[in-house]
Amino acid sequence: MKRRFQSLFLRIRQFIRTQRGADTARDRRINYVLMSAFPFLLVLLTELNHLQSLSSLWEFVRGGFGVFCFDVLALGLVFMALTAAVKHAWIAAAGLSGFFYALSCVEFFKFDVSGSHFLPPDMALAGNLNDVAGMAKLHLTAYLVIDFFILLSVVFVLWMRNCHVSMRPSRRGITAAVCLICAAAMVVTPLSGILYGVFGVDHREAVSTFMANAKFKRNRLLAFWASELSQIVLGGISEPDNYSAEAVAALLAEVPDEPFAPNPAAHNVVVIMGESYADFRKLASDVGNAPYSAFDALSSEGISGTAVVPTFGGYTARSEFELLTGLPVASLKDPIEPHREIERESVAAIPALFSKMGYKTIYLHPYTADFYDRNTVYPTFGFDTLLFEDAFAIGDRTRYGRADDAVCFEKLVELLESTEEPTFLFAATMQNHQPYYYEAESGKDEMAFYMEGIAETDRALQALKDAVDALREPTILLYVGDHYPFFGLDGNFYEQNGYGEENYAALYRQSYVIYANYELSAAAVPETELSLFYLPHLLISLAVPESVPEISAAMLCHAQTVPVYTTACDADERLDDYFLDALTYDRVIGAGYSVR
Repeated sequence: MKRRFQSLFLRIRQFIRTQRGADTARDRRINYVLMSAFPFLLVLLTELNHLQSLSSLWEFVRGGFGVFCFDVLALGLVFMALTAAVKHAWIAAAGLSGFFYALSCVEFFKFDVSGSHFLPPDMALAGNLNDVAGMAKLHLTAYLVIDFFILLSVVFVLWMRNCHVSMRPSRRGITAAVCLICAAAMVVTPLSGILYGVFGVDHREAVSTFMANAKFKRNRLLAFWASELSQIVLGGISEPDNYSAEAVAALLAEVPDEPFAPNPAAHNVVVIMGESYADFRKLASDVGNAPYSAFDALSSEGISGTAVVPTFGGYTARSEFELLTGLPVASLKDPIEPHREIERESVAAIPALFSKMGYKTIYLHPYTADFYDRNTVYPTFGFDTLLFEDAFAIGDRTRYGRADDAVCFEKLVELLESTEEPTFLFAATMQNHQPYYYEAESGKDEMAFYMEGIAETDRALQALKDAVDALREPTILLYVGDHYPFFGLDGNFYEQNGYGEENYAALYRQSYVIYANYELSAAAVPETELSLFYLPHLLISLAVPESVPEISAAMLCHAQTVPVYTTACDADERLDDYFLDALTYDRVIGAGYSVR
């Protein structure tokens, strides 16, 4: 038996050596056919890997044949360039296979859990793989396994056949350069728009998750990514027209029509951004009041309204940026991580404004410090202290790995009680973060699981209200959710209730409440809904009306004419407001004329 295995092994080795050593004209033609077929196969397997259905793959090829041809052409050029660069086709094939297999797997897992697609800017979270993986439902499927072994077999055949390009190094370099230039022209030059039209690629700007989903359905993964990359590269932030110190000074000359109400100065100012907190009573009539009783109590005794947020389902950094800077992410063209657009050494953000008024500024977040690079970016916003999960006594007080909101609120009160100087405190919670599939096997759907978390948050809010009332110092509190939650594909609440590409605007509107342990005057509060970035300026006008900074006064004056400035609310064309765009550019990227 041993000799038989040895003999078989020797025969296989000799066969491989013969195949790799063959170089006849016939064998070269076979190799060229194999190399030419690789881009077709890789496109098919990449799309199949996330579609998980042969019928869906056939529907894509048949219904979007132009898009399929675009994918093959673009991928073929990249494959030719890599093969020319490294000479051996199997090396290029292995690199491309590994990348696109991983890309399609991430797309499959992300969409399965959250109902949202994987976007190029999501790659920025690659440094937080452990945190991201903890939010996914990783599981093998037959298609994932079969596709992996097919790609592995293809690479092996290319290696065994010794498929390569027979050119001098200089000619290979020229070939690689030409192919890369052609591929780049298809995606990251003005020519791309023409090519998208020729091949039928949907190149609309996906200003909402629902538009992105519709665009993805038409393009599928490869063309979708190509279109998104085009918009990222070609749609960079540009300096506003006539940008100068004089132009910025003229913008800041705006003041409110009426003076701010003479409330007593608050010693403490608190902003709480509730992770995925949303009032579903606005979307469905069968959602009861019980999970929102404490929120309603705060609203009845305080000031409540509707905030238009810049994101849906995820990408908390957008909402957090607007609350921390008082500036719209629409003016930065809606990046997933807007703080990465900062080019100034420091930002005159909301914490910095309070710091100039003598406040101690604290940031609270019961999660990892480096997620969204908060620990390195947020000190530039003017925070004196940043506290992350290690600063909390979390223990087993978690909801499936996320710190209970009660833990966060208790720490918040503890800090207010122990700090002598007036305090500005910003807290970003984590309890109700997706995913919500944990108890699906027991028959509980994601919506039911989510609402249980909202009820827990409500109990924590009641305890927080009682603690704020008991504080000996005047304290004002703003509570608002960052976005509505994503739900997975099974039993998706939004689809069941008819929300989609044509009527998603309600999903960008969040209820907010401003509460204080002293009497507030609502005279300066607009009755209309406001974009989220206006709320911190409104909070300043209520908390310290005698010391409202110039930027906040100008922003609140502008809110009277432009109360909402969020891209998702205007899907037909890019928003354009010189006041907001110029001030945002000035304070985040430009010379900072409005800061001096």
